[in-house]
Amino acid sequence: MEKNLTKDELLELLDIEHGSEFTYYENIAELLESEKEIGPDAIFEVLQDADMDTFAEIVESYFYDIMEKMPDNDVDIYNIFESVKRNFVALAVASKESKSGEYYDENLQNPLIKLCEELDGFHKYYALSDNCVVTDRSTGVSRVISLRDAISDNRLAIMDNKEYDFDLDGAKDYIIEEFIMGLSDLYDGEDYNE
Repeated sequence: MEKNLTKDELLELLDIEHGSEFTYYENIAELLESEKEIGPDAIFEVLQDADMDTFAEIVESYFYDIMEKMPDNDVDIYNIFESVKRNFVALAVASKESKSGEYYDENLQNPLIKLCEELDGFHKYYALSDNCVVTDRSTGVSRVISLRDAISDNRLAIMDNKEYDFDLDGAKDYIIEEFIMGLSDLYDGEDYNE
């Protein structure tokens, strides 16, 4: 088993020098698609310096992009991704508010730690677990690959006019511990009764 990355190794992987530079689509793609075990500690050390509004925006963009190319338009996987995306965004908002002292939940005292744990868990599920079977219709050859690679194969198949069968059942067991924000969290504490 590989050891987790250090902060400096993760910064190098992301091709940035400081967490405040975690501002691009490529940063979240590299984090979630990496072939390496990362670990929540290194993610925390990088993201504690990131702008959480920007982080939430690039998460939205990334998930929109990958969900658009879902093999066989699989509803179960789509729903998993939608829930994961909502969790990441909600935890990013809570992390920003906890830094400013505006957010407190006795059950989730540090939402940034929770976000980093969730990112690491999703990364392992999405990029490091061989949980999908892809079969080339023309040759009949099947491969067991990660969900990340199945989505990539689907994109390439569309461009190359190849036909694959996708069995994503092995990827449908992802457990989502939903982090739900209250309505008051969505309104930034402003009074909307006027």
